[in-house]
Amino acid sequence: MNQTLSRVNDPANSSLAADAIERDGTLGRMYRIALDLITAHPGQTANELEKIGGYRDGQIRKRLKALLDQGLITRGASRESTVTGKMNATYYLA
Repeated sequence: MNQTLSRVNDPANSSLAADAIERDGTLGRMYRIALDLITAHPGQTANELEKIGGYRDGQIRKRLKALLDQGLITRGASRESTVTGKMNATYYLA
């Protein structure tokens, strides 16, 4: 995945954490988990996918743009999230 994990103006520790994530394979593992969640639970919002999988703090949501850009998933209609009560996009495998 060619995704920038830290920005130029981020603190140095963000860049170090991003490097560590790429080195230990966590980045690829989290993309695979996101795809697996969407496969098993199509039509869910990012927050719902995180709740289903037991993740938090955007661990799944942060992977969705790159998966969309690569054509692996598609964005569906927005609906009210059962987690936040707000309108959010839904996701499906491409």
